[in-house]
Amino acid sequence: MFSPRLISISVILAVASLCYGQDSLLLRDYQFVKRTDAWLTSQNAAGLTRFSHSAISEAELSLKKSKGGLVDWYQSPDFLQATANVESFTRISQHAVVFGAMTYDNFSGHDMAGTAFISPDHKPFDIVEDSLVNTGTKHRDTYRLTGAVGVDLWRGLAAGIRLDYTAANYAKYKDLRHKSKLMDMTLTTGILLPLTSSVLPLTVGANYLYRRTTESLVFSLYGREDKVYKSLIDYGTFMGRVEQFGSSGFTDKGQEMPLVDDYNGASLQLSIDHYPLSIFSSLTYARRNGYYGRKSPYTITYSNHHADLLTYDARLSWSIRRSMFSADLILSSENLENQANTYRELSNESGAYYYEYYDPVKTANKLWKNGQFALTADLGINGDLPAWTLMASLDWKNRQQTSYLYPYYRRQHLHSTKATLSATRHLLTPKGVWTFSLSAAYQKGRGEPYTDLTFAEPSSKQMAPATMDAWLWREYQYFVAPQYTVGGSIAYAFVFPQTRLKTHVSLSATHHKANQTYEYNNGKDCTSMALAVGCAF
Repeated sequence: MFSPRLISISVILAVASLCYGQDSLLLRDYQFVKRTDAWLTSQNAAGLTRFSHSAISEAELSLKKSKGGLVDWYQSPDFLQATANVESFTRISQHAVVFGAMTYDNFSGHDMAGTAFISPDHKPFDIVEDSLVNTGTKHRDTYRLTGAVGVDLWRGLAAGIRLDYTAANYAKYKDLRHKSKLMDMTLTTGILLPLTSSVLPLTVGANYLYRRTTESLVFSLYGREDKVYKSLIDYGTFMGRVEQFGSSGFTDKGQEMPLVDDYNGASLQLSIDHYPLSIFSSLTYARRNGYYGRKSPYTITYSNHHADLLTYDARLSWSIRRSMFSADLILSSENLENQANTYRELSNESGAYYYEYYDPVKTANKLWKNGQFALTADLGINGDLPAWTLMASLDWKNRQQTSYLYPYYRRQHLHSTKATLSATRHLLTPKGVWTFSLSAAYQKGRGEPYTDLTFAEPSSKQMAPATMDAWLWREYQYFVAPQYTVGGSIAYAFVFPQTRLKTHVSLSATHHKANQTYEYNNGKDCTSMALAVGCAF
């Protein structure tokens, strides 16, 4: 007969085989590995040298369908989106770690109008359709490529370089038609230096940041040439001047006009690692300068803008036994000023036209202040897979805008707060991992849609600025409306036969609903569903 001790050992081995030993690949979660060390996702690529896991990659294809009118003023109430993404962390030698990512995103939205830009967020001005009846289909293709390498040069002193590159094409398929081409490139170079101390083990880092974005717009007609199309040159809060589509101005027919931005900045990082406690903080400042038009004596530069950006993010992590707890804080602000150029057209002796510029006129001041505080608990960690992930977060947005068209000006100050709770359960089975997730969020805002004022009493010849009240109220109601979101997902992961691929299939759904129907919105709810197939290796 078998001894009780032998039986006990056999039971323990059987349980271990069931829970842990079926395949170590199943005990890896890419997103968990990514957040185990804040340095891995910082702007400073030198921090990649702290990567202590074995190489891990994840690839995924997803398809998302969304329908419902509770969307922002420039978004689609009915869209289909397909995305392909792959990311990887790999230690290629004892001293070097690389990170790479590639993404392709295909978006097709119906019943869209509003802005001509891919996104109006943090723009110095906007070009807005001055009509609600010309909505149509918009299509966007986006390509993203990221590459980073960190190298340990000598006893922990490390250097790194990272390049993020995004290209996108965006078009509307109904008059007034517009096409947009985006190029967004960010280059960072940095260093990292550990300061060994038996009392307080510190690691410091610093990096330089350069970013350049160019979004070029071109407007055209395919239909009736005798129909008049107008656009609002929106200085802020949907106030500005109306421009008729033709052979001049911001919407110059057939002329490709770029909105150009250059950013120069620097970041400082500091971390303290004293097990079981880890503290990371980063402070970034950047200066933004840009213009709309073309920089040439024979072309027009319509406006110039500049801004100061400040970002602070910090993480406090605490590891105990098979659990990890973290608190994240992110604060950001951007203060922007836009100026419209004044000029006149002249001709030289040879008959060539050129432009002479005078003092610019301020058209807008814009201030954005955003923040997030999040608490995360990863419980029952087995390998690189937590049994539970619990998260609670608070997000807030504060936006102050003042737009000018002397002697008139308009102010707006809005604030929005969003609270989110989520729970994710990873359940091991003999041949795979089931993942169940639930989330809920509540959002509410406050503020007045606008306040119109004057610097002086307007004369009888001074006309009030043009406005677009329908877009104004639609954006305002979406921003401040009490609304909630509930979502859930289910996924199953398994090792694909005859491979070393942890393959997963997931299905998720989200429902977004406002407490009441607002006059200018297309509806009070929005539902989206997504299907994803991917693998980790």
